[in-house]
Amino acid sequence: MKTVGVGAYRKLRWMVVTVLCAAFLIFNPGTESKSPFTYEVSAKVKISETKLQLAVGSSKTLKISGTKKKVKWKTSNSDAAKVSSKGKVTAVSTGSCKITAKVGKKNYICTTKVVEAPAKTKYTINPNTKLPNGKVNSKGDYYLFNKYLSKFEETGHGTLTIQAGTYTFKNTVYIPSNVVIYCEPGVKFVKDNSSGSAHNMFGFASSSQLADSNSNAVYGYEGSHDIKIKGNGAKINLKDYGQGFAIGHCKNITIDGFIMEDMASSTYHFFEVNSSMNVTISNCTMMAGPDRNTIGCKECINIDSDDNGGFNARWSSKDKTCCQSVLINNCTFKNAQSGIGTHNYSADGTTQKYHDAITVTNCTFENVGLESSSTSPIRSMSWRNVIIKNNTFKNCSGKNGCPIRMDGTNNVQIVSNSFVSCDGTKSTASYNNKDYVLKKNMLYISKKYNNSYPECVTKNLYYSGTTKKIQNAYSEMYDYYINLVKDNKVDGKEMKFVQQ
Repeated sequence: MKTVGVGAYRKLRWMVVTVLCAAFLIFNPGTESKSPFTYEVSAKVKISETKLQLAVGSSKTLKISGTKKKVKWKTSNSDAAKVSSKGKVTAVSTGSCKITAKVGKKNYICTTKVVEAPAKTKYTINPNTKLPNGKVNSKGDYYLFNKYLSKFEETGHGTLTIQAGTYTFKNTVYIPSNVVIYCEPGVKFVKDNSSGSAHNMFGFASSSQLADSNSNAVYGYEGSHDIKIKGNGAKINLKDYGQGFAIGHCKNITIDGFIMEDMASSTYHFFEVNSSMNVTISNCTMMAGPDRNTIGCKECINIDSDDNGGFNARWSSKDKTCCQSVLINNCTFKNAQSGIGTHNYSADGTTQKYHDAITVTNCTFENVGLESSSTSPIRSMSWRNVIIKNNTFKNCSGKNGCPIRMDGTNNVQIVSNSFVSCDGTKSTASYNNKDYVLKKNMLYISKKYNNSYPECVTKNLYYSGTTKKIQNAYSEMYDYYINLVKDNKVDGKEMKFVQQ
């Protein structure tokens, strides 16, 4: 008989065991089986994302799977994105970087791109605010403002809240349509008066207007519209350079609650209102300078059309659009050569064009009007449908001036105003015409700027508190419409007309 070797025996034994186990599993399907063999399989180590795009300010956590070993995280560009010890990636500013997870000696990489966040409808900024792209602002406060305001052109509207601090503008801040700007208490805007600085602090225009090289891009009142700016006592210092608000071809503009000072000599204004409709300026204090006799002769608030050099924006059509519906309420004017007025007129041929529906109410004029010239707190040149009511004039006008002056003005109501220590001694020699002057030169009606426009005919000029008409001083072809003058007081006494 042949003897079986040990190796063959062992092989035969394992074959029998294998057959028996297989039979057991086949005939006992409901019984939990356990393999007699144990295997250790190595899982594949991997990173959860190999490519990632984040908006500025957003974050996402990356993970490493397939290992229990310690993971070390790092970024190749912390200016673009930073990463925590647990793999949380936070987008800092626009740019790109590589986020690396190191496991043992092997690196796992996620290529990351940071893009600018989608535009929002509300932003709050302060002098230390970063730009919308997350980068540090190194180009000046005007650049910070323009970057955030331009976001509202993407959304169609928005509110910008300005926190306390001082903001210095070398270039113009441009405000698009449908925007509210709200200043918290403690805000101060300062004009950079260094060489090369822009003349306007705030301009009302969209980026599309700024980019348009066409010189007649905007007509009528088709520019920026529906803008509200709430100052809450914010201060504006022009540093004797440029002007505050340049409003041209606009409509539905409201500006409230600013304290303005140091207006530029002889050149600019706190407010340049050109060819605009439905403009309200309220609760503002305007102090042109320390001495009204040493600064320029321009108005604190100028109301003009766009065709006479007052508004030089390249997008203006210069279409001779006049202003319509301008309200100036509860404002204070101090130490200025002129408060509110117009210094140029527009005409189509020989037909005079008017600024229509101009209202000045509840304002105070103090030390306004130059002692050596004919400047006035209010000069209504080419105005029509005018209301001047409940205003106070203190120490206004000098040698040749008067508190209210009218050149080519039509349909005026001068009601319930008070004139205190306004003792001008106006000379009419330089005008070579006859004038009506109220007692102590409270009202001066000039013929000089109306000789070419015969449609201005005197009508219904009454003595105060009576129905008696004042006799015409000029020919009927060159007089003015003043349909109501009553209840005004001079040094506490009723105002009466006298002819000089």
